[in-house]
Amino acid sequence: MEMEINHQICCVCGIDFWITKGFYDLRIQDHNPFSCPAGHEQSFIGETDAQKYKRLYNAEVIRCAKLLRGIKRDKKVAVRKKK
Repeated sequence: MEMEINHQICCVCGIDFWITKGFYDLRIQDHNPFSCPAGHEQSFIGETDAQKYKRLYNAEVIRCAKLLRGIKRDKKVAVRKKK
């Protein structure tokens, strides 16, 4: 069985090191710190594509819900004016 590895370079000392793909994927998702072999702590701070799309999706759901509430409110006002 072949293990996938990911090449990293320490942002402090420049040492080359490798981590497993599973560990890399976990740290990308949770942004928890990890250390190079020399003990320098680092982490992935950027938003992943999945996190970005989830954030954008949630914002769109909220926007649509507000829009729908406005439409329902306007419809009620229009019905009252007809009476």
